[in-house]
Amino acid sequence: MDEFRAFIEEVKDRADLLREIEAGGEYVFETGKRGKYVYCKHPDSLAVDVDWHQYTWFAKPGGPGHEYETGDVFDWLQRYRSMDFWDAATYLAQKYGVRIPELKHSEPSEAAKSYQARGELYTLVHQWLLKQLWGTPAALDYCRRADGGRAWSDETICHKVTAQEALATGNPYQFAPATMEKAHTVAAETAANMIVARGAGIGYCPGTAEALAELRGWLETNGADLKVPAAVAIVGLQGDVAAWCRDHAIEAQSNWLEKSRIWGLVEFPRLIYTHFGRGGKPVYFSARNLKWAGEGKLIGEPEKDKKSYNPPKSLVGDRMLYFNWLFHKKAEEVVIVEGQADAITLGEWGIPAIGLNGLGAGPEVVAITRDFPKRFLALDQDAAGQAAMIKVAEAFGPKVRLVQWAVPFQFSEVDDGEA
Repeated sequence: MDEFRAFIEEVKDRADLLREIEAGGEYVFETGKRGKYVYCKHPDSLAVDVDWHQYTWFAKPGGPGHEYETGDVFDWLQRYRSMDFWDAATYLAQKYGVRIPELKHSEPSEAAKSYQARGELYTLVHQWLLKQLWGTPAALDYCRRADGGRAWSDETICHKVTAQEALATGNPYQFAPATMEKAHTVAAETAANMIVARGAGIGYCPGTAEALAELRGWLETNGADLKVPAAVAIVGLQGDVAAWCRDHAIEAQSNWLEKSRIWGLVEFPRLIYTHFGRGGKPVYFSARNLKWAGEGKLIGEPEKDKKSYNPPKSLVGDRMLYFNWLFHKKAEEVVIVEGQADAITLGEWGIPAIGLNGLGAGPEVVAITRDFPKRFLALDQDAAGQAAMIKVAEAFGPKVRLVQWAVPFQFSEVDDGEA
């Protein structure tokens, strides 16, 4: 699955969504962008995010959890060019010069179905996690407050919010005056569907039995198979774990067998980081473990070895890098940091960033960032982070800039560009 997922992500990265939409001659887009988006002249409710290769059609209703129709180049080809997923994959791979992998254990069409089902599952889970965060005051407070929290603005916490949603009565957002002024302006110009705030799309899971039951019901109602490994990684599994592992050719962990249980991502209080692939769809989840403190407050897990969580590799594949919402390959600069929260905070400052998520700076991140004019490596200030700095920099070559975090909320160069 990891090889197939990498293939699909490379196709999405290389394919020109705008070009594919315009190919039929029915859609004519404005020249230039309004921020990250290019808008269609007719119909004027169709917009394309050319950085993240995603379209939104505001005049059409979306699927579960989406108010509007949204999708990537694969969705467009399936909906409007009568292709199935694998047809779209081979068409785009051949057109944009991506090598189609030889899969050892399954037919390409079956791998495509599995990949697509996982994408649909993750999209449903992401929507539920967003709902949990914005409906839980303590989780929002943890994200917003500076003392013992993350000190993020709502523009950073949210996923994508239109002017209409920002102006709606009773919404949970506490946007800055500039954001609200923009919302009023574009709404007055009959552009109420324009995106006025876009951030990390932080999620939250309460970790209660009631919340787990709600999520399972939501997923089953929308046709998700809760017995596949990717779903078990989310909602867990109880019962004959050994038999389930045999059925899915998965090596059982000893603690699973001892407890007759596989714990899921959402079974503990956690702040959830959704990792988005090209096309803007969820491809992975990681988490910051939380604890309840006095006065009904949530705090981060204080024990370092327990503070973060990644799902078992045997269920979902390798860990994935975290790209903040400002990252795109035409950016002038990128900062490589250790954790997802660091990358999110840099996004709040207007800086594209990649969180290594415990992976180290291997060939993947080196290849992804190779063409950026400016690359900064800013690992943690603790002894381990600083000890690793020079070693990690060797993978990037002589032009990476080494930086160290300064107080308060700045980073400054400690190297003139020679690693």
